[in-house]
Amino acid sequence: MVVFLRNPTSPPATIRLVKLEQTRTERDEYLQATFVLTNSSKGPICYIGRMGAAWPRVTELHQSGGEWKEDYTGGECGLSYIPTALLPNQSVVFEVYIDINRPTKIALEHSTRRKSDRLTAKLPAWVMTWFPLLLREKRLLSEEINPAQLTNIPYSSEMRSFESMRARLMSLRALALTGDSAAQFEMGELFWTEDIFEVEQALNSYEMAATNGHPRAAYNLGLIHDYVLADTTNAIKWYRLAKDLGCEEARRNLRELGAR
Repeated sequence: MVVFLRNPTSPPATIRLVKLEQTRTERDEYLQATFVLTNSSKGPICYIGRMGAAWPRVTELHQSGGEWKEDYTGGECGLSYIPTALLPNQSVVFEVYIDINRPTKIALEHSTRRKSDRLTAKLPAWVMTWFPLLLREKRLLSEEINPAQLTNIPYSSEMRSFESMRARLMSLRALALTGDSAAQFEMGELFWTEDIFEVEQALNSYEMAATNGHPRAAYNLGLIHDYVLADTTNAIKWYRLAKDLGCEEARRNLRELGAR
């Protein structure tokens, strides 16, 4: 999102933290920081962006030996980024996932220079794509974000959803231990389909439910072995159990596999 500012103020460029939430991506928990990059100068700020100016390529800095240094983590494919510029009196809002365990600053390498015609003529186009970073004329830093000094950081909607699922799993486990096949099946569904995706946990939960007479759990095991694991032997085994428990879809899949 690009916002035009009516009353530019100094300093000429800033990165300002406006929101901080706890969240998660795949298996890890992070802080999701929302920043505003503002250009209050009279000229453009040139930098590398993704999808234009609205997604600046920024770097995480962490303290090492008393200095703020960049951690090299493999980086991202340069082909997904393009040279761009934030024009005077513009501002962009962007989000960054931040390490929840270490103090962090966000850095933006940028330039306020025009590209030199002589330099452009001598260097390949792919080099000029990274022109603002090659110059390293300026580095814009955010304020320090130190999780250890922060309290009551709110959960993002994704994190609230995850916490809700985790609470649901805890209640389901108590029922599953009593042999409740419906609870065991629902656990398998959560492990297989949600953000907490765990293959082994899903298979174990489905297997408990199937063994306790849940036809859909047996059928799902057949599908996973058939279409995902390419294990025809076990697919037929679970399809047969599902068929014996009254699942018509399993009967059809057995015919397709040439089994009964």
